[in-house]
This record gives sequence, C-alpha cells and structure tokens, in this order.
Amino acid sequence: MAIAAGAIFEVRSTGLDSSGGFFVPGTSGTIDYSQQNAPQLSVTDGVANGTTTITSVTGGFTAAMVNNGVNIAGVLYQITAYTNTNTITVDRTVATASALAVNVGGALVSLGMVGLVNPQGNFLIYLGPGTYSTSSTANVSGGYYNSTGQNGAIIGYISTRGDVTESNLVGRPVLSATGTNSQLVGNYNLAVTGVIFQGNSLTGIAPTNSSSNSQLYMCDILNCPGNSQSENYDFCFISNSGNLVGGAARRSVHVNPLSNSFYLAVASRCLAISTTGNGSGFQAQSLTQAFWDGCVAYGFSNAGGYGFFANYADAVIAENCVAYNNYRNIDIPPNGLQGAPRAISKTCASPSSTGAGFEI
Repeated sequence: MAIAAGAIFEVRSTGLDSSGGFFVPGTSGTIDYSQQNAPQLSVTDGVANGTTTITSVTGGFTAAMVNNGVNIAGVLYQITAYTNTNTITVDRTVATASALAVNVGGALVSLGMVGLVNPQGNFLIYLGPGTYSTSSTANVSGGYYNSTGQNGAIIGYISTRGDVTESNLVGRPVLSATGTNSQLVGNYNLAVTGVIFQGNSLTGIAPTNSSSNSQLYMCDILNCPGNSQSENYDFCFISNSGNLVGGAARRSVHVNPLSNSFYLAVASRCLAISTTGNGSGFQAQSLTQAFWDGCVAYGFSNAGGYGFFANYADAVIAENCVAYNNYRNIDIPPNGLQGAPRAISKTCASPSSTGAGFEI
C-alpha cells in the first residue's frame, strides 16, 4: 500500500520537515492537521514491530487523526486507522524499531520532502508565502521536488489557499536555487500556479526539467540560465533566462532572454523584448510548424538577432504580429523540409530593422 491518491500536502516557510505534512480527504478523519506550523502530536517513544502498527506509551492519538500524514523517523506515512490513544495503523510496513520520533500533522518546509514519498494521482501541494532555498539534490529535505507521480499540482498562495489571481500576484512564494545544473521542480504532467522561480543566474538552473510536460500559470521565471521545458505557459513573466521550450505560450512576457525568448510551436499575445540587443524573439527552427498570433518582438538588434524566425519549419502562420527594431524582423525562408507552403497573413508590421524587415 502507499499514500492514497488525492493527498493534499502543505509546504510553508514556517513549517518543519519533521512534520506529517499532508491530509487525504475521505470518509474517515475529520481534521486536516497539516494546515498548521507544528505537529498536532509529537512523541519520541514510538514502536514499530515490522507491520503497519505503531504504538506509543505516551500516546495521544485520536480518531480525528485518521488520513493525516505522520512522520515516523523522517519518513511520511498516512494514518489509515485508529485503535486507541496508544495505537494507530499506517499505510505500509514500518521496520522494527523503538524510540521512534512520531509527529502527526503540521506543515512541511521543503518540496523535496514531498518528492520523497512520490505521491500518485491527482495530488495537490500548497506552497505558502516566503522564499525556499532549494538545493540541486532531489527529494530530500531542502532539495527540489522530482516525483514520477502524474496529474498533480503545486499551487502557490500569498496568505490563504487560492488567493493568487491575475490581479493579485504580490507576495507569491519563491523557489530560490542554491545549486547548479539542476531544476527547481521536476515532474511529469505537473501544473504549477502562482510560483516564482529564482535561478540566481546559477549555471544550468531551469524552472522545470526536460520533457516535463508541465503547465505553468501565473508564474515568474527569473535568472534561470537553463531552458524551461514545460509544455504550456500562461500569464507568465520571464526575465534573464534561457529558452522557453515546449508547446505553447499565451499572455506571457520574456525580457532579455539569454538566447531565444519563445522556442515554441504556438504563441499568442506574447511579448519578447531585449534592452541589450542580444538574443532573438520567436523561433520555430527545426519545428514542423509554427503559429504566432498577436505577438510583439522588440529590440533584438545585434547581428543575428531575429524578431520572428522559422527556418526549416514546414508551415508557418503569423497573424497580427509586430516586429520592431530587430536585426531581422520577420524571417521565414521558403525552404521547408517538405517543401510545404508557408504564409504570413493579416496585419503583420515590420517598421524598423537593421538587416531585413520581411524575408520570406
């Protein structure tokens, strides 16, 4: 057995990685003790007999604790049954030992502890306000989250769960990198909402790992030199970071990219801007097709800088786009891999460039 699907984890800067850290809504258990800084119950005389039963002479267990997380000697378990004040059952076997630290409830303080238990199936991780120093080691206390569990979400909040909106962004939690050549979150099919990724310009740091198929919404990506490999970006702000690689972006801004702003097949209502002249805006090189709608590329004025570039793409459509003050504003050479037609349609504007305005 393992922690049940649908678990809801709480991580906050005032929590403890010795806490239980989660709650599984269900028919048993009535109180979610993870939504508090410290454990509801802490004992140091826990006894395991090689089964799923945990006992404590000190005791203090209650029926309301069922389905809460319990931290036993640094490992998270789910309380599945209550016997009496001195005895509980957990979701899987605990090796025979005595004098165990047993902590029921309370929030965790790092995402790495959640990854350690590898939650599965429609889980949620609420991340409270504050800055979380995140090492380049996965699934340890103080490390980054990297789980094989799918269809989960990390949801940042400012003071209460669900309070981050497109008009209320100040005070979101920050994942701050302390190591190199890693990511701040690694997972497949993970949705991240309302979180700031701060790479601190450390070598190779990216917000998500390669092929993560993650979805980022209302997130900031700051000073992350590594490429962001999420599938979709919506209402995101990116600055001084590597390529945004994946499927699609909408309503997002990339300022001063280290290479290309948006290396995506689809971009809608996005802005790529450089105040240094370096980098390029929207690229679809080596992609089979690209669609850009309502996008603006400005300031990529150094030699080799492009506003919109689609070399080798087979089919390209750009609508209602503006490229201004780039070395080459809009460059879509007629040499698709399969000789397929490409098109620029509707109101695209290229008012100023050093090398070429439209090159089709």
